[in-house]
Amino acid sequence: MKKILVIPTLSPDDFSETIHLVELKSKKVERININNSDLKDYIGKMVDRGLTDKCLPYGYTKRKQLVPFFAAPHGVTPCGVNEVYIFYQEAPIFRKLNIQTWEVSTLPAGVDSFGFDGDKIFPSTAMSYKDGRMFLFANSAKERYQHLLGKIDCMTFSLYEFIPETKKLAYLDGPFEGLTENIHQMAISESGILVFLDMTLAVKGNFRKWENATDTLIYSEEFQKDYAPREFPKGNMFLYDMNSKRLIKTDAEIPATAHVVFDPRYSNVFYVSMHNISKFMTNVVFHGPGKIVKYEYKDGKISKLGCFTQPNFLRITTHKVFKYRDKALMAVTVFPNTAYLIDCDTMNLYKKVELFQCKLQHDGKYPFLSITNKDKRIALYLDISDDGEWIYLSGPQYIYYLNVESGKIEDSFQFSETSSSAVSHNCLIYQE
Repeated sequence: MKKILVIPTLSPDDFSETIHLVELKSKKVERININNSDLKDYIGKMVDRGLTDKCLPYGYTKRKQLVPFFAAPHGVTPCGVNEVYIFYQEAPIFRKLNIQTWEVSTLPAGVDSFGFDGDKIFPSTAMSYKDGRMFLFANSAKERYQHLLGKIDCMTFSLYEFIPETKKLAYLDGPFEGLTENIHQMAISESGILVFLDMTLAVKGNFRKWENATDTLIYSEEFQKDYAPREFPKGNMFLYDMNSKRLIKTDAEIPATAHVVFDPRYSNVFYVSMHNISKFMTNVVFHGPGKIVKYEYKDGKISKLGCFTQPNFLRITTHKVFKYRDKALMAVTVFPNTAYLIDCDTMNLYKKVELFQCKLQHDGKYPFLSITNKDKRIALYLDISDDGEWIYLSGPQYIYYLNVESGKIEDSFQFSETSSSAVSHNCLIYQE
């Protein structure tokens, strides 16, 4: 049985879209190039209509700078036989890929075919597949831009159900209030619990003085002193009980709460990653170590069961929980060159694995930017073999084969020959 790693990417050069299909045993790489000019054009028109250059997030000073960020593929999930769905950072569409035929189709087929007049945004990874149905959250593009303009304090969002066979989207519940930036991910348990996260990446304030700054100046102490006192919202964590139709909103402990996974043994236990990073133009700004918090939902209440963090637990782009022999482990990508394995029962470190040699230059002060973030060797995403024996980590250029028993990188290779293969991507193992 073939194991194929599916890696959607966006080029930082011309913002073209490519799906890499990597056969993990043979290391054969196939590439599907997607014409995404319609998506980029549509997002460009939406941004031009809804915003001005004076109110942009992430340190941007021109509206066109938002287009590649919003159009970047970021979430990929399996659906039925030979099919995966790909979602974007903030876009009015998503795509379906047939692994065997390489056919790629866009949903909705036209931006108005769901009856939203192109106003809905389907955020990255904001879906889960269960029992032949997809559950998606969507928010209004108009509200997103009104929020950026400072006209409203927060946005609303609603829950929808999508049936892949019929390509029909149906409203389930909402609108709900309290969204401050972007629903970055959601997950659903076997018992019908939906957890979804409001990821904040935007620090408040005007950055026009840094509009033409060089990388050298942006990585300087002068920039860090200007950046540090600015307001950085923490965002929210939401839980929706599909049985009681009840929504619970809680404040995030630290900013950039991004990803959630359920424990494979207990359908009411889940793990939330809090990255503690912000975005400035194309740079990642570190505000401190990240953390992963273990929660339980019981009797209508959310309780904190444990937490893992360390001084160098930075960025933590992806975490996944899996069964390894008699244990439940969590694998985490840690910036710049490490994978952590955490014991889910004790929330203690099980193993720490170095992917490649790299020395992070950091004096211990926050916030800080790191030129190492541009290193194409870093691993940002991961997936795990069905037997729990192997972890496959991917980044802009490289794939690493981590053997859990040995706690070592047993193999690695460069799946993309160019140094500018991607600016944002997620990966998924698909077994053919």
